[in-house]
Amino acid sequence: MTSTDKDDINGKEARVTIASTPSMPYIPTQEEMLDKACRDLGLEMYEFERPGSSRLWRRVYLTRRFVLWASQDLKTCTVSDPSQPIPPAQLKAELDAFCIGKKVLTVERDFHCLRPEHHCVWELKTPDLHLFGWFIEKNWMILHSAADKNVLRFGGFAAYRPFVEDVVLCRGTFYPPLPGPIIGVKASDVVSNRTR
Repeated sequence: MTSTDKDDINGKEARVTIASTPSMPYIPTQEEMLDKACRDLGLEMYEFERPGSSRLWRRVYLTRRFVLWASQDLKTCTVSDPSQPIPPAQLKAELDAFCIGKKVLTVERDFHCLRPEHHCVWELKTPDLHLFGWFIEKNWMILHSAADKNVLRFGGFAAYRPFVEDVVLCRGTFYPPLPGPIIGVKASDVVSNRTR
């Protein structure tokens, strides 16, 4: 920037050059880059209801297949215990609690890594639903498919195999730009629990 001022003593104009600070380019955070990559791939971020001033603690993105299942097949899932809410309400409550982070997640009861563990496919559970996906970063899950508990009840590991294979196949189409799955079988490998 250049400015022209009168020199009071000599009455002459003096040119003064003032150096301007070069603008620094914005460098997005890792979270912003992952968010953009997910959206660019057509993944839909789960929008949870924030009671009061609840902050987002964990993120869930949904593949097109999961969104289709939730809009069509979820309605056909049955309630195994009449004291439980209907499956759509179970799904919403589970994902809201997951995102807010108030629910302390424990392996086996709430979720776990399916066998074979090296595939890094995780199952998130409600009383009547099993949701399948993977973690691309701690507290950042992508859900790809789901099933009614009654479909999986008596099939053992063989009943889960198609879901594991499907998630692994889907995940391969997103890498890169998304990072590979987080490796680990403990809850602390993939999520952190909110302490307050």
